[in-house]
Amino acid sequence: MIVEFIGLPSSGKTTFIKQIQKHHKGALEIKHPLNELYNKSWFLRNIIKTKFLLSNVFLNKKSIYECIKIFNSIEGVKKGESFKRMFNNIFYIVFYNSIQKSEEKIYMFDEGILHHCWATYLNNNSEKVIDFSTCINLFEPSDLLIYMRMDKEIAIERNMNRNMKNNRKNKLNKRHLEFLTNINEEIKKMDLIVQDYKKSNPHKNILIIDVENIDKLNLDTFSNAYLR
Repeated sequence: MIVEFIGLPSSGKTTFIKQIQKHHKGALEIKHPLNELYNKSWFLRNIIKTKFLLSNVFLNKKSIYECIKIFNSIEGVKKGESFKRMFNNIFYIVFYNSIQKSEEKIYMFDEGILHHCWATYLNNNSEKVIDFSTCINLFEPSDLLIYMRMDKEIAIERNMNRNMKNNRKNKLNKRHLEFLTNINEEIKKMDLIVQDYKKSNPHKNILIIDVENIDKLNLDTFSNAYLR
């Protein structure tokens, strides 16, 4: 089973996965491949990424080619950012396709294909609305999509606290300042991408979690409904 998360930075995607892993330790085999990958050195993880890409590119060459065309045609996106996101998407796509699904294992991705579609959409400076459903439909969707949704005030507070904690200069850098300035537009774009996904995959499980009320979520109830 494959579970994919989407949500603003600091919405608690990775934290929620770790809570589920801890809660079900010994009962369910829950894998968090991206956490395992990014615990490796920058050099080693990029070798692993490249290996997955090269070993799977021929199996998915048509889909990857179409994905490249979509990302390359986006207006208003800096090409460097566009190709960076394109590479990330391709990596996740081939990573998905390389996993042998089984009932015994649950793979959770805190940033998957849909999340990177949003990140590319975010960097689109034109007024043109991007239809990512074409790109999404090129690949097999996840068994479960979890949208960690939070409102503007919580998003600003969490991201400011996170940035101040990680930034020794104790000030917002340009990237985070721009993110917080445009927070309403970022939430709107994420909502639109999730809506597109729902329309394209009406039979797939989609769970929207209100971050403000996540403490009220019973993990056993969640797992029985979605992971078993």
